[in-house]
Amino acid sequence: MADKEVNITGAQRAAILMLGLGESLAAELMKHMDPAEVEQVGRAMNSLSGVSDEQVAHVLTSFHEELGKINPIGVGASSFTERVML
Repeated sequence: MADKEVNITGAQRAAILMLGLGESLAAELMKHMDPAEVEQVGRAMNSLSGVSDEQVAHVLTSFHEELGKINPIGVGASSFTERVML
């Protein structure tokens, strides 16, 4: 992986992901962020230029890998069981 791909800040990674998701989904995500995070990601969105296809692919691949580490079965399983059994 090239150095340029590795040297993407967290805010830039979030900006690339949100720009890729589109306006409506990005707005929904920002509703769950605190004002400082929104400002930081907004600044990163405005400053992005010359983002390579490789950088976008790196961000999306990393996001997909991290998302794959989450086990949705274990999240809220006990509350689901309680609701079903009552």
